[in-house]
Amino acid sequence: MYISFSLFLVKWIEVRLYKGEITMLKRVLIVTGLLIILASTCLAASSDSQTLEVSWNHYHYGYSEVIGDSENAWLNGMHLSYKNQDNTSKNFWKVSYDRTSGNTQYAYDGTPPAKSITNDKFTNTEVTYGVPVSNDKKQFVYIGYGNRAWDRNLNSVGDYGGYLEKYSWGYIPVGYRLEYNLNAQWDGAVDIAAKFMFGGKMSAYYNGGFSGPGLIGSQFNLGNKPGLRVEAPFTTQLAPQLSLVLTPWYEYSGIKKSNIVGGYLEPDSSTTQWGVNVGVSYKF
Repeated sequence: MYISFSLFLVKWIEVRLYKGEITMLKRVLIVTGLLIILASTCLAASSDSQTLEVSWNHYHYGYSEVIGDSENAWLNGMHLSYKNQDNTSKNFWKVSYDRTSGNTQYAYDGTPPAKSITNDKFTNTEVTYGVPVSNDKKQFVYIGYGNRAWDRNLNSVGDYGGYLEKYSWGYIPVGYRLEYNLNAQWDGAVDIAAKFMFGGKMSAYYNGGFSGPGLIGSQFNLGNKPGLRVEAPFTTQLAPQLSLVLTPWYEYSGIKKSNIVGGYLEPDSSTTQWGVNVGVSYKF
C-alpha cells in the first residue's frame, strides 16, 4: 500500500514540476515536505526504521552521439529519498527522486563544427525493494522500477535550431549493496545496479509546434540499451537522528537508434555522468 502511495505521490510531484508551476526553491521545500508527510504516515503504522535524505547533487554530464554531436557540462541538482526498513528482517523498500535543470555545451558535428547552449531538464524517479543475502544482513540484492525523463531544448545549432526534444523511458534496476563500518565515526556502502531500459520515446517539437521541417510524425521509438550505476555513500552522525551523507557516484546509460520518421531517426548515443551528492539524512 505504501509503495503504491509513494509512486502516486512522486508522479504527482513530477507533473507539477514539469508544468513549471513552482520555483526551484519552492520545489525543494514542497517535495521535502511531502516526503516528510509520507514518512510520518508510515511511521504511524509501523515501527520500522525509516530514513529521509535531502542532498545537493554536483556532477559532470557527458552525452555523445555516433554521428559526432555531443553535450557536456557541470550541473547542479537535487536528490530526495525515503527508505523504510524492517528492524528484524532488514527487508527494505526505497523511493528516490532526482531533478536537474541547467545548460550544457552542445557541439554540432557540421562543417565547420558549431557550438551552442542547450537548456536541459532531467528527472529520475525510482522505487526499489531489497532483501538481505548474508548472515550478518549487511549485503542486499534489490529490484525495482524507474523512469527517466529529459527535456532537451536545442537553441540554435546548425540544422537543429528551434527544436525541443522530449525523451522518456522506463527501466528495471537490479542491484547489489554491501554495507560496512569504516571506523568509529563513519559508515560506508558500495551499491552497484544494472538498469534495463524499456519503452523509450522521443517527441520532437519545432518552434512550439509538434513537428519540424521534413518530419511527418513527431514521435520516435527509441532502442534499448542496458545501463550501469555505481555509488559509494559515506555517513557520519551529527546528532542522534541526523547524519551527514557524502555519496560519490558514476553512471553510464545509452540509447540505441530509433525507427525512421519522415526520413529522420534518433542516432545511437551514450551518456556518462559522475559526481557527488552532499546532504543530510534524518532517521525516524
